[in-house]
Amino acid sequence: MQRLFSELAALGKVRPQMSLGEALAQLRTLASETLFQPESPPAPVQILGPLEAAGMDFDALWLLGMDDRTWPPAPNPNPLLPSQLQRELGMPHASAARELAFATALTERLQCSAATVIASHACSEADREQRPSPLIGAWPPAAEPRPAGGLRSACAHTGALEPLPLAEAGAARAEQRGGAGLLSAQANCPFQAVARFRLAARPLEEPSFAADGALLGTLVHELLQRVWQRLGDSDGLAQHDATALQGLVQPLAAATLEDIGRRRPDLLTPRFRAIEAQRLTRLVIDWLAVERTRGQAFTVTALEQDQQVELHGLRLTTRADRVDRLADGSLAIVDYKTGRVVSSAGWHDARLTEPQLPLYCLHGEGDVSAVLLARVRRDQAGCAFIGLSRDAGFAPGVVTPQEIPEHADWTQTLAHWRRALDELANEFVAGRADPTPSPQACEYCPYGALCRVGEMLAEDDHG
Repeated sequence: MQRLFSELAALGKVRPQMSLGEALAQLRTLASETLFQPESPPAPVQILGPLEAAGMDFDALWLLGMDDRTWPPAPNPNPLLPSQLQRELGMPHASAARELAFATALTERLQCSAATVIASHACSEADREQRPSPLIGAWPPAAEPRPAGGLRSACAHTGALEPLPLAEAGAARAEQRGGAGLLSAQANCPFQAVARFRLAARPLEEPSFAADGALLGTLVHELLQRVWQRLGDSDGLAQHDATALQGLVQPLAAATLEDIGRRRPDLLTPRFRAIEAQRLTRLVIDWLAVERTRGQAFTVTALEQDQQVELHGLRLTTRADRVDRLADGSLAIVDYKTGRVVSSAGWHDARLTEPQLPLYCLHGEGDVSAVLLARVRRDQAGCAFIGLSRDAGFAPGVVTPQEIPEHADWTQTLAHWRRALDELANEFVAGRADPTPSPQACEYCPYGALCRVGEMLAEDDHG
């Protein structure tokens, strides 16, 4: 950099004065013509190009890429100059003869640069077999290197590969806190559970100027909470016709948006709130039409209620969006879902990848006879119940365990949930932390850079 400014200052001998723009233009020109290369400290192994290595002396030299396609290089004449003129003047890259002569001289010079010179090339590239360059064709083949002792020998001659033991994080601390998401992460990928709940790793937030799925889901949850605080039970719903429901839901939607708008005034502008209130009103009225299809009367006994669960040293917090008491005295647990894909398949997995409602069902107060996912969404599939009930005829979309292949009755389903929850809790407490990649676990996981799942999958593909 100092040399660059010195050259600029030397222009004062021919241009005593120049404007700022002219000086900057000259500085740019000088900078573009200057090669900047950081000075590297002395190193026992140097990686150099052939021109950089020419004329230097080495203890040993290894020439890479000495195949017949690479060395000598193919001619590449300058397209802006007559090719005949370039060949006559012997300009660089002008012809194959010139490249051959240049590569021959450079190879001979490199051959004299060290007492030991080795040349090598890849055996194949893509589907083409590669041959040695004619410039090294007369060189004798290198003898098989003798393995040295110690670490070098262990690295070069690994022999049989032995699998590493499963990763462990050590026993979890006493009273490890978390929610149902802890068990869900453990079921999908133990490493994800350790990274999130024991290492407290958090991805960097991405800035957004639009309402994301979490915010839109919060709007639906809070609005439904207010609606059922007014309705109270199935009789209260039955007493409201379409006009009455419109009059009930619309002001509650506006109030919900106003409250949440105080938290995000940058997103929930007055115009957005007006449009969103109309959408939420239509959505909730569509959902209440599904509630009318339930087979027996119910009373809403809890809304957005947290519950503390102690499970093998884990202090877990789970929340039920809604708990209904049915006519027979049993309970139905309802969890609202606003995503495109809503499924109860995780309840039937061996590792129970969706443990939230089973956890609340087993450790809540009262006799639970139904666990329900409420798909609250206006699209082609529409609003619907998805879930399990002990008794048939609960509502369209809700089935009994006997209707699912390879499942038995309600009691055995609860036993499966209890066993799976205990196993997941024991795994987490014991410190199991090995990554278990799968589309379900990895699609939205932010910890791929920590577990290096990309390298794991690449090794599997090449293995």
